[in-house]
Amino acid sequence: MLGYKQEEFVGLNVLNIIAEESREDILQKLSEVAKDPFLILDPYETTSIKKDGTKFYVEVHSKGLNYKGRFVRIVSFRDITDRKIAEEKLKEANDIINKSPAVAFLWRNDEGWPVEFVSDNVKRLFGYTAEEFISGKVPYAETVYPGDLDKVSKEVKSYSKEKGRKEFTHIPYRIVTKEGKIKWLDDRTYIRRDKKGRITHYEGLVLDITERKKAEEALLKSEERLELALIGGDLGLWDWNVKTGECYFDRKWIEMLGYKPGEIKPHYSSWEYILHPDDKSEVLKKLNAHFEDETVLYEVDVTRERIDFFETNRVLAIDDVSLNPHTKEFYDRNFPQYNVTSTIKAPIWSGGKIIGVLSVDNSGPPRKWAIEEKNFASDLSDIITIAIETTERIDAEKVLEKKIAFQNLIAQISNEFINLSPFDFDIGINNVLQKIGEFAGADRSYVFVFKNNKTKMDNTHEWCAEGIEPQIENLKDIDAESLPWWMEKLNKFENIHIPSVDELPVDAKVEKEILQTQNIKSLVVVPLKYYNSLYGFIGLDSVRTLKYWIADSIRLLETVGTTITKALEHKRIHEELRKANEELEKKVEERTRELHQKHAQLVQSEKMASLGNLVAGVAHEINTPLGALKSNNDVFIRALERDSGFLLYIRLLKTTKVRLRYKAKLAKELHLELSCQLYNFFLI
Repeated sequence: MLGYKQEEFVGLNVLNIIAEESREDILQKLSEVAKDPFLILDPYETTSIKKDGTKFYVEVHSKGLNYKGRFVRIVSFRDITDRKIAEEKLKEANDIINKSPAVAFLWRNDEGWPVEFVSDNVKRLFGYTAEEFISGKVPYAETVYPGDLDKVSKEVKSYSKEKGRKEFTHIPYRIVTKEGKIKWLDDRTYIRRDKKGRITHYEGLVLDITERKKAEEALLKSEERLELALIGGDLGLWDWNVKTGECYFDRKWIEMLGYKPGEIKPHYSSWEYILHPDDKSEVLKKLNAHFEDETVLYEVDVTRERIDFFETNRVLAIDDVSLNPHTKEFYDRNFPQYNVTSTIKAPIWSGGKIIGVLSVDNSGPPRKWAIEEKNFASDLSDIITIAIETTERIDAEKVLEKKIAFQNLIAQISNEFINLSPFDFDIGINNVLQKIGEFAGADRSYVFVFKNNKTKMDNTHEWCAEGIEPQIENLKDIDAESLPWWMEKLNKFENIHIPSVDELPVDAKVEKEILQTQNIKSLVVVPLKYYNSLYGFIGLDSVRTLKYWIADSIRLLETVGTTITKALEHKRIHEELRKANEELEKKVEERTRELHQKHAQLVQSEKMASLGNLVAGVAHEINTPLGALKSNNDVFIRALERDSGFLLYIRLLKTTKVRLRYKAKLAKELHLELSCQLYNFFLI
C-alpha cells in the first residue's frame, strides 16, 4: 500500500508516512497513547503519504497489548481514498440538486411533517429559506394548499400501511408559497424505517410542474378543438411509435380504408400489409431514406399528395381536382369510392418543418371554396400544430424529469455506499441492483466476478422483478472459454448491447443458445474494470419483451459498475486484513500463554528447591536427638545386664527401648506429614 519493502519499513519513523497537514493531529494522538499505553482509540481518518510522495486517505485502527513484557500497539490502515472521492461526488450531486428544479426534503414522521433537511434551492420554489423549514418555524404541512392537504395526508397514511412499501408517488398537489402564489408539485417520496420496521422519516424529491399543468390544460383544450375539427372536417388520424411499432388508428381513418373497428391490428405491420403491391417497394424505399435522414419529410402518394404548398407554405384550395392531373391520379388510385371533386390542403408544422397535411375534401359536384372555408382549414391546421408542439414539449419535460431522476439515483447510490461498512456491502449491492433494474425497466439485474486468473466467473449478486425466475444459483464456476464471443468484447472493454437475442450473429452461436435457455430476449452488459484490469461485468436482462436499452441505462450501469467494483475489492481487502489481524492476535495470545506457562514452571521449580532444603533441615533436627538417645540407651542396658540385681530395670529399659522405637517411627511419620504440609503451603 505504501510502496515500501519490509526491510525498508521496519524502524521507519511513523511521521514519514503521514502527510504534513495531518502530522499535528497524529502527534496529539501519540501523546495521549504515551500517557496511557492501553488507551482505546476510536478509528480515525488521516492523510497518509506513500514512498513516491503520493497522498491518499486512510482509516486507522489501533490496539495496545503486552507482548514479551513490552507494550506494543498494533496499527492497521485501510485505504478510503475511493470513499473520499465518492463523498466529493455526493457533494457534486448535492450541488446538481441545488441547481436543478427538484428540491430534496427529509421529513420526520410526525404531525405536520417537520423538516429535518431540505436542499438550499428550496427558496426558489417555496419562497421560504431552508433555515425556516429546518428550525420548525414552517412545518411542511402548512405550505400544502388547504384544499389538497387532506388528500395528501390520506395518501401518506395509505402507502405507509402497506407492508414492504419503500416508496410512492403522490398525485400532483398544490402548495402556497411564502408570497401567496399557488404552484403545482410532483412529489416522489421514499420511506425510511428503523431496525424494527417503524417509519421514522420520509425522503422526498419535489418538482415544480406548474408550467406542465398549464400546458396540459392547454393541450386538453386543444385536443377538444382537434376532436371537433376532425369530426367537422371528416378527417382520419393515425400515430406511429417507431421504436415499438405500435400504431394508433382512429375510427375515421379505419373507415376511410373500408375496414371496421377491430379488423386492423394497431401495429406498423398492419399498415405495411394494406399497401398496394405496386406501391410497396417505393413506399418502403422512401421510408428508409427518411430514417437515414436523406429526406426532411416522408411523403408518398398513397398517404398524401405532393402539392405546391410544400414550397409556397400556404393553404391550397383546388376547386376541381380533375383539372389537376396529379390530384386526380391520386384520388382515382387511392380513394375512388369517395369521388373527391374539390379539396383544400393546409400544412401542419412542427419545429419549423412541415410534418403533415390537413385535407378537407368535397365529394359532390365541383365547388369554389369560400374564403371563410379556407380560413377554417387554416385554423384547423394551426390547432393541430399547437397540439403536436404541446405534446413535444411535454415529452421534452419527461426527458428532463428522467435525467433529474437519473442524477438523483446516482447521488442516492453514492450516499448509500458511503454509509455502508464492508460487512454490509452485499446487501448494498443487491439494493443498488434493484434500483437500477427498476429505473431501466429491466426484468433482471446482476453482477458477475471473474476468478482464477479470469478463467472462471461467478454470478455473485442478482435482483429479479416480480415473477422472474432467479438464475444466480445456476451461474457459478462458469468457464470463460465457453463464451468466446462474449469474452472477446469484454476483454476489449466493450459494452455488449443485444436488443434481440434471436438476431445474434453466427459468431455468437454458443452465447445465443445459453441466453435462450434462460428465456432472455434482450440484454445489455457493461465490463467492470479495476486498475485497467477486467474484474467482471454488470448487466440488465429483459425476459418478457424485446427492449432497446437507452443511453441513460447504459450510462447508469457504467457509473454504478465503478462503485460496485470498488466496493467488492474493498470488501476483499477488508476480509484479508481482518483474517491477518485475527491470525496475528492468535499468535500473540499463543506466545503469551507459552510465556505464562514457562514462568509458572520456573516459579514452581524455585519453590520445590526451597521445600527440599527446609525438609532436610527439619529431618536433621529431629533425627539428631533421637539417634543420641537410642545410642545411650543401648550402652546403659549392656552395663546393667552384667549385674543380676538390676534385671528388673533391664526389662523396664527394654520396654523403654521399644517405646523409643515407636516414638522414632512416629517421628518419621511426622516428618512425612510435615513435608506434605510444607509442599501444599508452597503451592498456595
